[in-house]
Amino acid sequence: NEIFIEHLAKIFDITTITPDEKLLEALRLFSLLAPNEPIRKRVLKNWFSLDNLNPVNELIAKGWLKEDENNEISIHPVISEVVRYKYPAEFEFAQELVNKIIDELKDSYEKGSGISVWNKFITHSIAIAKSLNETKYEDYATLLNNIGGVYYNMGDYPKSLEYYEKAINMVEKVLGTEHPNIVPSYNNIGFLYQNMGDYPKALEYYEKAIKIREKVLSPEHPDIAQSYNNIGCVYVDMGDNAKALEFYEKTLQIFEKVLGTEHPSTATSYNNIGGVYDSIGDYNKALEFYEKALNIVEKILGTEHPSTAISYNNIGLLYKNMGNYNKALEYINITKDIFEKVLDEKHPNTKIIYRNLAAIYIEIGDEKKANEYYLKSK
Repeated sequence: NEIFIEHLAKIFDITTITPDEKLLEALRLFSLLAPNEPIRKRVLKNWFSLDNLNPVNELIAKGWLKEDENNEISIHPVISEVVRYKYPAEFEFAQELVNKIIDELKDSYEKGSGISVWNKFITHSIAIAKSLNETKYEDYATLLNNIGGVYYNMGDYPKSLEYYEKAINMVEKVLGTEHPNIVPSYNNIGFLYQNMGDYPKALEYYEKAIKIREKVLSPEHPDIAQSYNNIGCVYVDMGDNAKALEFYEKTLQIFEKVLGTEHPSTATSYNNIGGVYDSIGDYNKALEFYEKALNIVEKILGTEHPSTAISYNNIGLLYKNMGNYNKALEYINITKDIFEKVLDEKHPNTKIIYRNLAAIYIEIGDEKKANEYYLKSK
């Protein structure tokens, strides 16, 4: 294979552009991205930290890059491989690009941009990760961690776990097992195991995280509160409501004191406590906490954010438990519309909402509607 690439390198004579450092740098950066995956020029300008698009336009004119009818730019796989063969990328060279991709990934899934956007970023992120496979830098681990996060949001839990574990293995090698910067990776893996139903494994990773935090942070730090919250969530899933409420109240006490009563993290605490009261049948208390949460997320995140949708769903299911099916349908249909728009109909979270709707229609005797949503949930 190396001999073949060497022959190709003679055909694609990079010396024609090497006198111009900006051209060579742009081509080398482009070779780290996914070939045949078009990118808009304005995105390239940001990712490559270019003052202008002259280097990109010149590479197009020379035939090293291709511009399609939508003014999106791509590189042929053969050219990409030749460039990486002639100029292997060290992490220092790619670091700024990696950081830009990390920011894009975080921004895309925190805003709930949707699968079509995530697919674009994740394709390029994986290509970079493969190109820099042997590096041992913390930022590279962050890139892997963020890829895992996007796969989680896409509902692909095995792929998410694969990248989370790659990230944590790298961070442990570089920083050891008790460094504060390893905590997010422990939490991510704990959260993933929790969603996969492996509660002992989830607690194992959450407890690793809180032990590190307790060593380096004050008792009222928001990160300590977040660890309490994570553990409380696992106890909910295990059916231990008393333990869950204990940890959730510890969480809320810190968040209200440190972050205030109109912060998204405080909203999450209200939601979680409302969920426990819902489980034990104290519906008035549950509604009180759910509505506090909804007021915060509507104000801060807007009415079409996945977190807002979850609040609508919580209130809808509460009304179902109270026997108020009209109110239940009103709130859960709002959730459905948001998830279909942001996540799409095949996402696991959207399918859960379809099952919720099917259950309500069964309760009110509308078998046709129930069957429609039951089939969509498959």
